[in-house]
Amino acid sequence: MNFGSNLEIRTDSSSGEIEVLYKSTLVFSAITPVLFYDDEWLSEKTGEVHFEKISIQGGGSGNKYEGNPHLPEYHDIAKVFLIKHGDEQFSCTLHVVVFPKHQAIYFTLDVEGNGSKSNQIGGFIDLGVPQGVSRYRFFHAGNRQARIDKQSHATARLGGGLFVPGQSSWQHPEMAGLLPDNEDLPISYMLGQLGSGVVSFVPVDRFGQITTIRTCSFLEFPNGVKFVSANFLNAQKYDKLAGGLVAFGEDPIELSGTIFKTYMQLINRVHALREKKDYPEPFEYMGFCTWNTFYQAVDMQGVKDLLEENFTAKSGSDRFKYLIVDDGWQSINGMTSTVDKEIGTNKTNRGLRRFEANYKFPNDIGEVVRLAKLKYRVRWVGVWHATMGYWDGVEPNSDLGRRYPVVHNNGHGVPDPCFFKGFEFWRDYYAHLRAQGIDLLKIDNQSCLASDLRGTGPADTMIDQYYDQQQGAAYSQNLAVLNCMCMPSYCYTHWKMSNVSRVSDDFGPGNLPGLKNQVKQCVFNPLSYGQFCYPDHDMVWTKPAKNSCPVHPLLLVHAVSGGPIYVADEVGETDGAVIEKLSFPDGRIPRLEGVSMPTVDSVFADTESDAACKAWNYDDIPGWGRVFYYFMANMVKDNNKPITATLSIADMGTMAYAGNTIPAEHAIKDVESSFARMVSAENERVKTDLAPLQAKYYKISPIIRGIALLGIMDVYNGTKDIERAAWENDKTLFVSLKYPGTLELYAKNPDWVTVKNMAGMSIPVERDAMNGQLVRFHVDSACQIFLA
Repeated sequence: MNFGSNLEIRTDSSSGEIEVLYKSTLVFSAITPVLFYDDEWLSEKTGEVHFEKISIQGGGSGNKYEGNPHLPEYHDIAKVFLIKHGDEQFSCTLHVVVFPKHQAIYFTLDVEGNGSKSNQIGGFIDLGVPQGVSRYRFFHAGNRQARIDKQSHATARLGGGLFVPGQSSWQHPEMAGLLPDNEDLPISYMLGQLGSGVVSFVPVDRFGQITTIRTCSFLEFPNGVKFVSANFLNAQKYDKLAGGLVAFGEDPIELSGTIFKTYMQLINRVHALREKKDYPEPFEYMGFCTWNTFYQAVDMQGVKDLLEENFTAKSGSDRFKYLIVDDGWQSINGMTSTVDKEIGTNKTNRGLRRFEANYKFPNDIGEVVRLAKLKYRVRWVGVWHATMGYWDGVEPNSDLGRRYPVVHNNGHGVPDPCFFKGFEFWRDYYAHLRAQGIDLLKIDNQSCLASDLRGTGPADTMIDQYYDQQQGAAYSQNLAVLNCMCMPSYCYTHWKMSNVSRVSDDFGPGNLPGLKNQVKQCVFNPLSYGQFCYPDHDMVWTKPAKNSCPVHPLLLVHAVSGGPIYVADEVGETDGAVIEKLSFPDGRIPRLEGVSMPTVDSVFADTESDAACKAWNYDDIPGWGRVFYYFMANMVKDNNKPITATLSIADMGTMAYAGNTIPAEHAIKDVESSFARMVSAENERVKTDLAPLQAKYYKISPIIRGIALLGIMDVYNGTKDIERAAWENDKTLFVSLKYPGTLELYAKNPDWVTVKNMAGMSIPVERDAMNGQLVRFHVDSACQIFLA
């Protein structure tokens, strides 16, 4: 059966073999179900699962899958099995559901006649090792090097790490030529490079189940792609396995958007996609977070010192418009004021006891709000809290724990998500913070949800209800949300309104390995997270660490991100010049139009040994066109190894111009040097050398009638200052700016360029001393550029 010009599925009704081909090349041929039942793994390989027949259903336009209007055409290739286990017999049906329009396949399983004998895990759908894949880029939440000690692991005989619901807070993007053979490595997204295309894999959470991709071997099962589905409850009767999606395409950036959109259409949650949600207003401006300034030692006097030494034009910058008070302000066990007496034995080590701030903020958190807003012109103040209230949740043996429904689970006090019982807790907490003047929340440690809610109900259902009660309460109080430590796949698919999230590990001042890891996460993780939120690359210092570990690469990767920018300098250590490169005079950041994505040539490149990390974004200038911003950095493992990188229009793939006509000529300009040159072909490559740890930032603007607008030089993303451009005739270009600045052009013939303000007065034009094709001039608000 052919589905479009590239996707083909062949079936053998006698053997039950199903083959999936892309562009006539075989990719999958060993598709089979494996059930975990009665503490045993049942499969074709172990002899309990027997093929019966194949049938084909669906087909035709308007034949909606599961009645879903988003999926109006499908073909269901159903492979039926008889399962014999002891004296029991029951059946399962493996569904290979093809969505031709999306070039996607949904693998799922129905089970009938079984008993309630599945503990924790329902089983998995095994696709085997994909054929024809030369390299993988996979995103995992575990220790890549670790392998479970099978002698000591309690469930080693059953599959070890497959029984652990929780994932690490941070996803790591890794490239490899082979699938990783590690039971303790849950993969949330994976891309494979085919000879002439790309294949992508996404686990699907539904039916109360969390699904992860595992590629390990265990027991008699060889390594290969496995969609492992579980509700993590004991003695369950699984009617279905949620399974996963596989999709094919030409461009890994476009394909990533397609497969996650298909996923959200499948589960009727399209509204969780980033493009369907609003961007929070506070994050349009430069911000500050107290974490790397004080860590948990933050107190009222420290905040006073910080505001005075970092938030003024004389000392630091007056462009900070929001302040986040990070961990250390809350009333937890051992840190409450005298109002709440700690009676009896605490059930948590670090449980939340009161809504009010701890003794370090004697007038509650509102004192910070009043000082920051009234004296230092900060517009928004936010606070940090962990997703359960604090790291160990709410202390059950406290006024809060007795007043609200709190479940003591996994050693933590959990506001009960069952039927949204914990909503009242969050509503009252956020109402208190609102009364104190708080405007935004940094909600941390969200990765704990799978572990802390384990056993309270079907895993995916409980996580969804928890997010609805918590973030629903936040939005009922009109509080903006910044998601943090939230990179497992069971987090971001549940954000129905919140639209900004950390996509990297913590910034660690002076931590060189951490710097490299953070840059790689910032470049590659938006492939998946960028479908659901704008990326937050975490805080950064404006000055290098004392051990000379640079911050410059982080400043540039923030500039290209399309998300928020906030810093966390030590008291008195903010470099105002850096803030000026990242923001306009009123504190607004020149945020680019989209979400930064890796370049197509870097997705499968070896950024550990010899390739640059590269990402791009764009700015659409009304009346002019699309200008690209292009980040690259040398973050290879060898600290002394220089590399050579290239850049071209083609690096941004099919999404660069989104099907629109590509201009014939572009000017490429290094934002921080005089390097600029013209390229006249989409695939014309420009080479550049990168020293160890060096980062560079380019802008690429179309050349129209001999010139290219490059924006103002005052900020990194200088074209964001251009309000609009308009050709009054073939020789005259009108340009208006949002803020005064020095406007820069690339000119094929700079002698042709003269400029006047709107009063008709000539504006002096200067040429760059190193590159005469770069001309610049100061503009207050608008100008006319004349071409002789």
